[in-house]
Amino acid sequence: MIAEILGDKKLIKSFRRSLKRLLYTGLEFFRFDVRKALKLYSEYFLSLLSYVRAEGSLKTINKMELYPCLFDKIAYTPVEPIYFFQNSWAAKHIFNLKPKYIVDIGSPITFLGIISQFVKVFFVDIRPPTIKVRGLEYIKGDIKSLPFKDNSIDFLSSLCVVEHIGLGRYGDEIDPYGTEKALSDMKRVVKKGGILIFSFHVDSEDKIYFNAHRAFDIDYIGKKIEGFEIKDQKYLYGERIYDRYMKEMGFGTAFLCLKKL
Repeated sequence: MIAEILGDKKLIKSFRRSLKRLLYTGLEFFRFDVRKALKLYSEYFLSLLSYVRAEGSLKTINKMELYPCLFDKIAYTPVEPIYFFQNSWAAKHIFNLKPKYIVDIGSPITFLGIISQFVKVFFVDIRPPTIKVRGLEYIKGDIKSLPFKDNSIDFLSSLCVVEHIGLGRYGDEIDPYGTEKALSDMKRVVKKGGILIFSFHVDSEDKIYFNAHRAFDIDYIGKKIEGFEIKDQKYLYGERIYDRYMKEMGFGTAFLCLKKL
């Protein structure tokens, strides 16, 4: 209503999108599709009946417990494109550069678990995980105030993290300049000649999708990484990778590999 009074069409569209997301998120707490539930459970019990009737099933039936998995029977393998492409891209650089060790801030832990079997990984997060694996060491720390000396890290990585800082989503404190402070401290700890690889969301302009993440015009981030040379850059829009940032494509994800000058 306020936006309409002001006559700002762009603001009206943004308000409508925000309202739609708010309502959609709320519906997740109440969504229950009776017809779909009956269909899936019917298929489940028919499968169970087929198994019981199958030859040899009597030998295993006394060891059976019911554990319904109802949503996996689909015609394709579901993939989250951002994590799929960013993890593949980051792994390529790690394997090619062969660092002696990696300091990582908040990247997907499953990705780091694999990488740690090839190179020592020190994982920094405000929420250290409880699971342990050889080669992966946890350090509790804040990306805005990293527990390392200036110019001390040879190889630093942080995948899809900086755009979340300061929004409170993961229990961090609210800070409108969280991303900027995170980038500043990451720059501080990388030594001269050291490598920084990180990813973040881009858009046609700087935006906040509260409290999910921020997204940036690449020129804005470019000013925040002065003193670094871009060795590689890739941009994901939808399910396709491009070699350049395209403002007209709207929301996407940038992957940058930088070297400190």
